[in-house]
Amino acid sequence: MDVEKIKQKILDLAIRGKLVPQDPNDEPASVLIEKIKAEKAKLVKEGKIKASKEESYIFKGSDNFYYEKIGNKTTCIQDEIPFEIPSTWQWTRINNIGEIIGGGTPSTANIEYWDKGDIVWITPAYMSRLDTPFINDSDRKITTEGLRHSSAKLMPAGSIIMSSRAPIGYLAINNVPACTSQGCKSLVPYITETNMYILNAIKASIGRVIESSKGTTFDEISGTQFGNILIPLPPIVEQTKINELISKAFEVLTKIADNNQLISRYTKSVKGKILELFFGENSSYKSYYKNGFLIDDVEIYDNLRKPISLSEREKRLEKAQTLYPYFGATGQTGVIDDYILEGEYVLLGEDGAPFLDKTANKAYLVQGKIWVNNHAHVLKSKTNNKFLMYYLNWFDYFDYVSGTTRLKLNQAMMKKIPFPIVSRDIKEEIVDKIEKAFAILDVIN
Repeated sequence: MDVEKIKQKILDLAIRGKLVPQDPNDEPASVLIEKIKAEKAKLVKEGKIKASKEESYIFKGSDNFYYEKIGNKTTCIQDEIPFEIPSTWQWTRINNIGEIIGGGTPSTANIEYWDKGDIVWITPAYMSRLDTPFINDSDRKITTEGLRHSSAKLMPAGSIIMSSRAPIGYLAINNVPACTSQGCKSLVPYITETNMYILNAIKASIGRVIESSKGTTFDEISGTQFGNILIPLPPIVEQTKINELISKAFEVLTKIADNNQLISRYTKSVKGKILELFFGENSSYKSYYKNGFLIDDVEIYDNLRKPISLSEREKRLEKAQTLYPYFGATGQTGVIDDYILEGEYVLLGEDGAPFLDKTANKAYLVQGKIWVNNHAHVLKSKTNNKFLMYYLNWFDYFDYVSGTTRLKLNQAMMKKIPFPIVSRDIKEEIVDKIEKAFAILDVIN
């Protein structure tokens, strides 16, 4: 079960008006839009925000098409509308429902901006570790002087914070006044009661948000691009119902995900115990084993050339006729094309073979044709590839790896790994028993 996909589907249904029943007695969203405009005008009059040069209003015309009026100009925006919404709802741009604020970082060279700081300062890295949609604290805090001498802005509690790069899309609401680094864009809603729905609506629309960032050197969405995103706005009463249902559904799904992770850890542990029964010190098969060396039974393909750059690979993909699975460092996978010269990779045949990550992390068995780069050892057993893979996943490589910053298993050390040399029939028997046991665990998992 892909819990994250289910959550995204729930959010998608929510912003289409399909998550909770429509109540004709609810005050329509057009009234809420007017209240937002009135609150914004009040803030402008009080000098708390700047007046917008061009106010936007979106409506459906008599031809059933959507139009946007900005000043005296009216434009058909039907092509921008991603889907239909209930008649009591209203399309609006994000910059019409709140003030968009960027972030900043005080100079780290000045200790007065950081030492004993008490102002919450949020970064994308911090947001990546949040397990709730709310912010109450931060790893680092800045001082009043740091706030005054940087482009950071202090936002009131109830603002919506989104990471705008590295990556785009972490979202949370600050429960305490906070500011952010330049890696975030924040929305201060003109009516705070709308903040939870807006957060959910942005989450549901995150694909369009990311798409709006394209065209730069790396993905980063500007305040203008963020403010231009369209979101559907339901009546305020319905927003509350939507938020409550999303919260309950996510709570259940999170428990399911936690249970799945627990089951996954248990099954992984049991699989390790099963391998121990066949390859360990007390294995009933030990009488069949003779201590040999891995190289006696296995061919090793190594010292492969470094692959071409990702950008060049993308260019060549356009000319490709066939795509093959690709295996890189630490289990990294993808697809690669037949247009790339074979000299830059090793292309295995249809029989498949185990791949041993050079960090000695795990062995993988891939069936069919596959490209492999220089980050992995390629091993082919003369008798049984699956037996080799299971043995390599059981074996402890710690005494055979070298390196300081990154542990690696080189070919010379691989040749010293003791390998149980047994008959083809015994290998097949062991593989059959392991796979039957693993199949039961996979069903449970």
